Amino acid sequence: VFMLSVYITFCLSFIPAGITHYLVKERSSGARQLQALSGASHFSYWFANMIYDVVLYVLPAISVPVALHAFGYHAFLKGDCGKALFAVLAAFGPAIAGFSYIVSFMFKDHSRASNTILTFCLVGAIVLSTVLFVLAIINYDPAAQYPSACDYPTEDHPEGTCRSPGAR
Repeated sequence: VFMLSVYITFCLSFIPAGITHYLVKERSSGARQLQALSGASHFSYWFANMIYDVVLYVLPAISVPVALHAFGYHAFLKGDCGKALFAVLAAFGPAIAGFSYIVSFMFKDHSRASNTILTFCLVGAIVLSTVLFVLAIINYDPAAQYPSACDYPTEDHPEGTCRSPGAR
């Protein structure tokens, strides 16, 4: 599951880099100012960009469940896990577009912007996937009454025994 989460987040990390690259390049070339002089409002400019980016995100969003199904990860597509996956994929597109719009103002060079955003997303994805992996190893269950409690109660540990002593 760890490598699967790394692969999925790796693929989705390229989306904000592409969005930011286009926005910074448009602003640095003067195309945005030309559109404003031609009468395009700020709202219509950003709304059109948002619609375009979300529509462009539809193909990767559909590809993730299709790939999971094709490679036999059917458990991720059923029940609560499937609902959570589809909710995250539905929310990720508009959220990452908004993030990219805000972050694009920090850059003047489009190549530096896309490389920085790509690096940020890749490192963040690997760090968060590693945290997920470590929490799974120490038997962490946030829904439990005592989230760090373990499975089988014994005399020495009435709340349960652990696979690792560091899990307490």
